[in-house]
Amino acid sequence: DTGMVRLDLSLRALKNAAEVREEEAAYNAWREDRELEERADLERYLNTHGIDRSATAYQGIHIVPVRPGKDEPLRTGDLITIAYVAHGLDGAVFDDTYKAGTPLTFRLGDPGQVIRGLEIGLRRMARGGKSVFIIPSQFAFGDDGSAAGIVPPFTTVIYEIEVLEKVAEEVP
Repeated sequence: DTGMVRLDLSLRALKNAAEVREEEAAYNAWREDRELEERADLERYLNTHGIDRSATAYQGIHIVPVRPGKDEPLRTGDLITIAYVAHGLDGAVFDDTYKAGTPLTFRLGDPGQVIRGLEIGLRRMARGGKSVFIIPSQFAFGDDGSAAGIVPPFTTVIYEIEVLEKVAEEVP
């Protein structure tokens, strides 16, 4: 279509520096409250489920092995296929590749493929392995939540994940 769009903008109000600082302080207080609530929720979950922090903590996430894999651990550049069920601490599922029948194939380390917590945890797994990753929001969907709005801001997520296939990077 070669039609034109007209957009009229008008400035309704200007804020002075004091108003901007006040809004910033209110936002920062809100953010700090959400972060504290998330940490408390995570602590309650770990305590309720008897998860030993010292045995499971790895680079900011918790990895609970279910079944060891075969071969060497996954590395950057490996083309892998994973299947998972993803949910919040309350158990509400927001993604399930088993149910959808569509496992995820991607190259480990390529930007924008999966959340940071999966990148971290997958490097501790091998083909055929199964683990549970408990991933705080800073390694998941952060203070914005998921792009589609399914996962709210400041939400710890849990991935019950299985490495189905691995094709190692070919080195020239």
